[in-house]
Amino acid sequence: EIARWLNAVPFSSDFRPVPLREYLKEADGTVKLRQRTGRMVGANGDPEYDLCTVSPTILPTDPDDPDHVGYLTHEAVAMGKSVMIFCATKKGCQLTAKSVVAYFRRKAAGASAGTPGIPPPSKEALNARKACAQEIERRGLEYSRALAEVIFQGACFHHGNLTPVDRNLVEAAFRQGHVRVLCATSTLGTGVNLPIFRVIFKDAFQGMFTSTGYISQETYRQISGRAGRTGVDDW
Repeated sequence: EIARWLNAVPFSSDFRPVPLREYLKEADGTVKLRQRTGRMVGANGDPEYDLCTVSPTILPTDPDDPDHVGYLTHEAVAMGKSVMIFCATKKGCQLTAKSVVAYFRRKAAGASAGTPGIPPPSKEALNARKACAQEIERRGLEYSRALAEVIFQGACFHHGNLTPVDRNLVEAAFRQGHVRVLCATSTLGTGVNLPIFRVIFKDAFQGMFTSTGYISQETYRQISGRAGRTGVDDW
């Protein structure tokens, strides 16, 4: 509309310094790459995307990890990378953080020689986790104990109930690599640059699900765009 008003030619670009690869995981564990079709659509000539059906990845079945969030998170953390998991609700953030650290414990207990796993945290990271957890738990808020427990195990959550002080503590621990898993609502969707390698959408909606509650394309782009921020995670 602005282009018509200015009698100008609209120009759009999806270039970003660190390219993103987008995947769709289906209920049966099939993972497909989202890629360009080569066609342009819409009034602005935006590139059209579709799912690649050639050689899709099949994730292993695990009754204790039915949505594969634990598997996908563990895969990235074992590479030394950090993960953000988008959750629809505040309670969902807390439950997801708890389930992910439980998955990590099961993987560590069942690991065998030669099996890729998550390296043990350094002494510096353990001390930083302990100090952060103690500081949060000291305040005695509704979420304090739950947050302190998962932070000590290398994960955290971030939502609208956290105080500004606790948000800063969580973001600092994640930014410094002392914790590698961050479960968040859309409160972290914009304005914060963190070293995120992989963004996982556990839910496709915000709040309690309704037929009109799916996240918008703009919200999806903002949250997925937390991954691969120039200067903080370039791969």
